[in-house]
Amino acid sequence: MFNAKKIFQIAALGLAISSSTHALAGEAFGAPYSAVPPVSTAQAQVVVYRPTAPNATSGAANVYVDREFHAALLPGGYSTVCVAAGAHNLTAALNDAPQYKGKDAKASWFTLAGGNTYFLRVNEDASKAPHFVKRDSAERELAGTRQQLQALSRASSAQACNASMVEASLSQ
Repeated sequence: MFNAKKIFQIAALGLAISSSTHALAGEAFGAPYSAVPPVSTAQAQVVVYRPTAPNATSGAANVYVDREFHAALLPGGYSTVCVAAGAHNLTAALNDAPQYKGKDAKASWFTLAGGNTYFLRVNEDASKAPHFVKRDSAERELAGTRQQLQALSRASSAQACNASMVEASLSQ
């Protein structure tokens, strides 16, 4: 008989195989960016992105949430993560392998308010931390970006995004 832990492990394995299949097929990118819905007041949503830029380095920018790997963004990629409202360490480091020192950045603690969506832009200057961008500017830069598919998040503080009750009631 399967218990909840076994079912979770099987689902995670299926997702890993699916993601690996996309990456092996040369599909590092998924769907183009579209506006994200609001989240519940218990969560904060962060859209981390790396626009395509003429000065972009070719390597990946590893994104860490609370010092745990979340995504590896290539130029023109984005990833969305929801976390419980409160203080979180959010960092991105260009060409971080094999030392992975970016996850230990100490100056990247942010207090994220529940019900809010934040847009965090990866800085192409490796000496500078990623920075928050206002939604209108971020969504202009996100036009033409695509969701990253080639790696699974290992950030234990990441949660499934819960749509806000306002959004849910408007859709009914």
